[in-house]
Parts: sequence; C-alpha cells; structure tokens
Amino acid sequence: KHQTLLQHDFDLYSEVHHRTMFILCVKSPFSWAVSMHRSPFHKKAAAAEGDGNAGDGSGAKKANLTEFLRSPWETYHTILGKEKKPIRELYPSVAALRTEKLLNHLSVRARVRHFHVLRYEDVLSSPEQSIMGILALHGISMARSSFVVYDRVMKASGSTGPTTAKFEAKDSDYYLSHRYMAHFNQEAYEVYSTSLNHSLEHSLGYSIPLWTDVVGGRRGGG
Repeated sequence: KHQTLLQHDFDLYSEVHHRTMFILCVKSPFSWAVSMHRSPFHKKAAAAEGDGNAGDGSGAKKANLTEFLRSPWETYHTILGKEKKPIRELYPSVAALRTEKLLNHLSVRARVRHFHVLRYEDVLSSPEQSIMGILALHGISMARSSFVVYDRVMKASGSTGPTTAKFEAKDSDYYLSHRYMAHFNQEAYEVYSTSLNHSLEHSLGYSIPLWTDVVGGRRGGG
C-alpha cells in the first residue's frame, strides 16, 4: 500500500521482460486513504499525538483522519540484505505518496511483456469476468477447466501459520456501496481530494466528486 519499486526491481523486470506479467491492482483513492489511516504501516512520523517513533505508525494512527491526511508521510523501508541501512522517503501527504506510487508502478508497463491494471472494485463485483478478461486480453489459457472464487482472506500470520476468515458479502458491499465515505467529513474530504492527481485517478477509472455530491449520495443511500 505504501512502497514504491526501486531500481533493482526495475532491473529484474527488464531481465525477465519476455515472461513477465505485472498486474497492478488499484483501489478507490478514498477507500485506500481510510485503509492507510487504519493501518499506517511504516509511517515513521506522527501526525499528531503519540511518539511516532515506534516505526509502526502508532502515532499517526491516533490522529483523526483530517490530521492524518494533512501530515507528511515519512516512511522507512529496506532492501533485502540491507536491513541496517533503510531507505527514507518523505512525502508531503499520503495523497502525494499515492500519486508517486501509482506513477512508479505504471512505469513498469514499458519493461514487461504483459501489463494490466485491475480495479479492486471490479474484482469484487465480477471476479470471474475480471480474471477471464485478463486472460483474453493477453492471450493466456486457463490453467484449469473451471473458475474458482477463493473467498477467504488472511487476517494474521504467526508461528502456527496464517489465520484466515471468510470474505462475506457485507465486506464487498463496504467497497461497492462506497460506505467508506462515511469516514470523511467535509474538511477531511477537501484536504484530501484537492491533493490528489485528478487526471491520474480518472485514467484509472476513479472520479473525484464534489463534496455536495458525496453528501447527496449519502442521503440517497449511495
């Protein structure tokens, strides 16, 4: 959700260009922001209260959504084998991080044979159609005779192995009915929406409505 690809990643894709498919799965910028606020992994700097030095986003998590969206996103991540020398990235906001991450990942298109952008919401509404569309567009045959929808998600991973839970219809509805928008008040919405790259979001199929339209959608049950 938060990391960009580094040069060694691009070098790897270039080396295996002829046999690589890169699928970029994207989410609504608004559900993505709510998710980042809920679990701000690797966010070093606190947006408000909290010490913000634990490296787990604990300080940022205590900030309300508006404060979180206003704050810089300072994250540290490591390259395998260089854990003692983490790379520091600083973005003026989580919206700037999203834009940089999307542009970074979209640039892989020129380095691989097959590249596909997949919207999370499309997979939830039509899983089989989404996957079959990828196969048809890229001339790939199915590996099995029937399509199986895997409806379990991993909740945690520990010494005893992963813990999974069934992905219920209500979980899909949270995204498909835009219920995540209830987390935004007008101030949070305007802080975030004005910081997004609108043309980039539109190219991925996401509109950035006016706040009045968001409120109207709530009243209409949308």
